[in-house]
Amino acid sequence: MPVILAVLLYANTAGYDYVLDDISVISHNRFVTNGIDGLKDIWTTSYRAGYWNDTGTLYRPFTLEWQLSPNNPGLGHSLNILFYALLCFLIYYLIKALVNDQKIALITSLFFAVCTVHTEVVANIKSRDEIMSLLFGVLSWLSVLKWHQTKRIQELIFVGFLVGLGMFTKEGLIAFVAVIPISLWFFRKAEIKDVCVSAIPLTTASLIYLFARYQVLGSLQASIKPSTVENSMVNYDFSDRLLTGIKLIGMYTQKLFIPHPLAYE
Repeated sequence: MPVILAVLLYANTAGYDYVLDDISVISHNRFVTNGIDGLKDIWTTSYRAGYWNDTGTLYRPFTLEWQLSPNNPGLGHSLNILFYALLCFLIYYLIKALVNDQKIALITSLFFAVCTVHTEVVANIKSRDEIMSLLFGVLSWLSVLKWHQTKRIQELIFVGFLVGLGMFTKEGLIAFVAVIPISLWFFRKAEIKDVCVSAIPLTTASLIYLFARYQVLGSLQASIKPSTVENSMVNYDFSDRLLTGIKLIGMYTQKLFIPHPLAYE
């Protein structure tokens, strides 16, 4: 059911063009539009280096595409829909595995599928990095749960591989280095030894990504101060940030239940 709902909700995006960050990441990025010939540049430069010749502070080399179908946003949008639908199914499967309750898993996955915060993620081809990163993360989570049952070393190796793919897709997955082991303790009442062992492949994959990022970008931190485009409150004083933050949280909460009108930036 969550798979069907996800497809129905976002089927209209299959006809969309390149929008927003799709321009700098895909359609006008010369490294990406070089197809296979651009892979070396993609893996050895920052995320948008092929668009504005800047070193940048992001390293996400695993999600850029062009070779299969040049200048065809329809394919990109369709893939986003399919991968999002798969992610909704995996969310259902993960929640069911954690709480052993089919009803809770179904309700959770349905809410995930219709959550309005995900609109920009599915509707932008560039944002497949969000979808794929979480997809790899959920698969690694399921593999850790399976390892806890079987204790087969192959499962841990697979976990490291999946987390590595997810990290090179989008670095936010590093939160799972803590989340997944904690889930073993919370949902499975696992021994501390098992919790620590489960963290080994997660930590190893993350360190490999961080080392590669450092080699390419020369730093693990942002080297520039955020602009008002990236953070509209960067130049506000404390009271302005506090009150604006309260308003924005309220707006996000409202959009979850009444998703109109939607906005971006």
